[in-house]
Amino acid sequence: FDVESDEDNDYDDSRRSRRLSRRSTLMQVKKEPLRPGDIIEYYKQQGTAGNQSDLCQAAILAIDPCGDRILTLNDPMTILQPDHMVKRIKRYHRKKLLDYPGQFRPINQYILKKEGNQNAAKEQLAKVNAQVKETTKRIKETITAQMKQDGTGCFQDMLR
Repeated sequence: FDVESDEDNDYDDSRRSRRLSRRSTLMQVKKEPLRPGDIIEYYKQQGTAGNQSDLCQAAILAIDPCGDRILTLNDPMTILQPDHMVKRIKRYHRKKLLDYPGQFRPINQYILKKEGNQNAAKEQLAKVNAQVKETTKRIKETITAQMKQDGTGCFQDMLR
């Protein structure tokens, strides 16, 4: 028959795991929500945290926690990853923007609900596209007028 020694019992006791509370494991509980209309601050994805030239502000237009684009911002070219650090600096409360002393935390540690205009990204891209077309048209007209004034000839085919 086998007799267990005290050393074997000590080894078994050390391998047992205890359940720890959230407070003891330093896990953060999601308490702060992000909502459409809030203003957030974040550092550019290619930038360095702490560099003021890389610090950006944007308004949240829509939230879709399960989609490819979690936050739809007023800058349609910016797509932030779930682990990107953002700080809510103004919150939209009862149709007013109020200052908020937030702190930087990853997007996935905020309370996120599907809210806002889910077509906001498409609308923002269409608006930027229209602005680019208008600017291009205005530049073409300026160049054509300058070429006619200089007498260098108008090369309309080159400007199409």
